[in-house]
Amino acid sequence: LLARIEPGMTTEGYLAAYFDLAEQTPLVLETLPRVPSVLERNLSRELLIAGKRQLRALGTAVAERMADIMGVPEPTAYGLLRGLLALLIGTTYALQRPEVDTTSLPEDVQQDLAALNPREAFIESALWLVRGAS
Repeated sequence: LLARIEPGMTTEGYLAAYFDLAEQTPLVLETLPRVPSVLERNLSRELLIAGKRQLRALGTAVAERMADIMGVPEPTAYGLLRGLLALLIGTTYALQRPEVDTTSLPEDVQQDLAALNPREAFIESALWLVRGAS
């Protein structure tokens, strides 16, 4: 993500890069909802502590860059980063499409399923989150 953050990037551009990176990284969207309930629960105490510290260091580095893009103080950017992660998990999990051949469904149901675009839903919701923090 740090490599995708560019000087002069807009908030919407940042949010799109954030979502796109998660979507393009194998298994990220599938495993994120399971991190606390499955993965972290099965780690040793030492690995859990080390992992959380690594995530905090990375989150702090990202938040420093986010603060400039979004025009907010770094602590606010760090909070936004945590909120974006929760939003990413919720959006992608909630908008998963059923594993069925949609062409066999009634047209109105096909249209509703086609309208569920996790990327657009994430960016739109994230903009509301960012505007509230600004």
